[in-house]
Amino acid sequence: MVNANFIEFVATVCFALAVLHTFSVKFFQAKAQHYSNGSVGENLFHLLGEVEVVFGLWAGLFILIFMSFAGIKDCISYLESRDFTEPIFVFV
Repeated sequence: MVNANFIEFVATVCFALAVLHTFSVKFFQAKAQHYSNGSVGENLFHLLGEVEVVFGLWAGLFILIFMSFAGIKDCISYLESRDFTEPIFVFV
């Protein structure tokens, strides 16, 4: 079992980076303009510049880190204990 304080610290860092990333989307959109249309670089930076993608990206990274340190069973147990009604509503 991994220390809960460590997981909380990782969650806090991922959240802080997501907020910082949210305020940096204009930078990523501008960076996408430096690449030709349809190129991998343009598509990648355009994706990173989408506000809707930011928190999902960082949440996914958090879940991967959680899973690698706590194990799959603890990660699934954690996810099953959450209520995703509102995020699913926003997604739909």
